[in-house]
Amino acid sequence: MPSIDQVSLVRKLAHQLYAAIRPLPVALGVTTDAGAAGQAQDGVRLAYENADENLLNGVYFRIDAKVGSGPASGEFSRIKKAGLVPSTGVINLSPDLTGAIEIGTAYSLHILHPTMLEQAISWALNQMPFLSVGPVSLLGDADMEDTGIAAWAAVDDVDVSKVTDAQYVWGGLQALLVDPKVPSWEGYAEKTGTIPVVEGEGMLLSAVARSDKGSTVKLVPFDYSNNAEILPTPSYVGDRHVELRSTFTVPSGCRQLKVRLNAIGPFATYWDDVVLLGTSRQEIALPSWVDNPEDVANVGYWPSGAGGPNVDTFRLQESGWQEWHWWEVKRRDPRAVTPYILSLSPAPSERIYVIAWRRFPSLSSDADLTAADETAVLAGARTYLRGQLMETAVLGQEKVVLDRMRTMQSKDDVIWAKAILRTGGAPVTRMRGLRKYLAR
Repeated sequence: MPSIDQVSLVRKLAHQLYAAIRPLPVALGVTTDAGAAGQAQDGVRLAYENADENLLNGVYFRIDAKVGSGPASGEFSRIKKAGLVPSTGVINLSPDLTGAIEIGTAYSLHILHPTMLEQAISWALNQMPFLSVGPVSLLGDADMEDTGIAAWAAVDDVDVSKVTDAQYVWGGLQALLVDPKVPSWEGYAEKTGTIPVVEGEGMLLSAVARSDKGSTVKLVPFDYSNNAEILPTPSYVGDRHVELRSTFTVPSGCRQLKVRLNAIGPFATYWDDVVLLGTSRQEIALPSWVDNPEDVANVGYWPSGAGGPNVDTFRLQESGWQEWHWWEVKRRDPRAVTPYILSLSPAPSERIYVIAWRRFPSLSSDADLTAADETAVLAGARTYLRGQLMETAVLGQEKVVLDRMRTMQSKDDVIWAKAILRTGGAPVTRMRGLRKYLAR
């Protein structure tokens, strides 16, 4: 998946805004000698024999890469009055950074406050829509996209964690690893909490799973009221993702249901898209990642593929997206615990997915990555900065930066208008290893 980190976006934006703008001799550089917490040196780009020592007064100095025990990427300070030593390229900073600046540290010089560029990038990301797909389920964290494993408890000597390796992830960005600590031992990850059910009602439980080197994956609907497994409990051995599906009737006396993802060693198992639906329930909560009912573009399913190697296992052949016969998103109270309800007719007999518009999340550190289009993000960031500067009485070098952005405005407007426009239909395929996002 193409991605770019925050520091790269900041550096590209800084170069576009400040390159060849006086008084900055450069927008981007790398230190050539070791410095101190309040001093940096670039003897190649900042050394000018006859330059004015006040040339860079008040300019922001930003660290763009942590080197050794030096300050973290994203830290910044300002260059002191008379802070440039022209003959050596030394600059003196105030306040001090958190560590001595080491040789080979990438930096950028800024006329605008560096956090303004970070805010502009986050603002642009928050405006940019893309299509995403995820399962509908009575279970929380069904798609394994939540941070951490609070929704899945480890039972009977297994390690449980989230993994991001493409070979283990079926959809989205993460899968659940269930790894027995003892060879040939059977343990499981259990969904925290219970699901209220009514005896005699039909249920559909489906999960996508694979195993490593002869381990077994086993999907278990568990009758919590009677302390018993509910059949069928499909299982599979193999390193190719398959669907495990258990269609069952809630037993007599069962009022609460649990879901267990069993792993039989000797090696790890991987799980994704655990879908639990009632085959007579026509209404279910929208996935929590859908912010607004208007964001929903499509609701449907991929028919199960050919039968897998075992009973109740199916190969994943998701080439034929089918929209559900009739669906509607009902708006409730947006303040409620369950603000929006998905209504289906008839009730689901397949694992249901929602395709909806989302917006890219903000970046909180220099190392954070985004899959958003770089050109669009930078155009949006300049649009934001231009608006901010036009609302204030800017003088001096800030006005020079504003004038530069005005020269890019016509091109930015075209790029940005396209970037925030919702166009195109719903994606009809998924790629193993990542959600197939389409941003049109």
